[in-house]
Amino acid sequence: MDPTENVLALVEAAVQRQDDLRIQESQHVRELMARDSQYGRDMLALQNNFMEQLRRQETARLDAIRAVDNFAVTRAAEVASLQASTLAAQVNTVAEAMRAQMAQTASAAAETLMNTVKPLQDAIAELRQMQYAQQGERSAKTENREGNQWAIMAAIAVVGILLVLVQIGLHFLK
Repeated sequence: MDPTENVLALVEAAVQRQDDLRIQESQHVRELMARDSQYGRDMLALQNNFMEQLRRQETARLDAIRAVDNFAVTRAAEVASLQASTLAAQVNTVAEAMRAQMAQTASAAAETLMNTVKPLQDAIAELRQMQYAQQGERSAKTENREGNQWAIMAAIAVVGILLVLVQIGLHFLK
């Protein structure tokens, strides 16, 4: 019961067809894989290109922001410098005006003080002069009094001695 040639040819054709289908399918899978691989590479290249453009644009944006910031800082420094020099000039002007005003005020205060103190100094000088005069008078009175006291004491002493001598003389004369 061998199969006939016809059956063998049909089986051979079916097997061949199966092999051809497998080869075609394998080839088709390789093509799909190659296409997917190429698509992945294309997408990766496209993504890298997009990221590079994004990086460049972001760098340009940040550089623009920095340039604006640097300009603002430079301008602020210029304004601050101008304000500082203006303020310094104003401070010098005000200081000079205050110095002149203080000198004028000090001069007026000194003059007022002299006008106020002068009568007091004159009064004190007069009081001292009267005090010295009074001390001189007291001293003279004290000296006169002391001189008078010595004279009186001397006279009393002389009278006392005379009385003693008179008593002694009377005592011997008796």
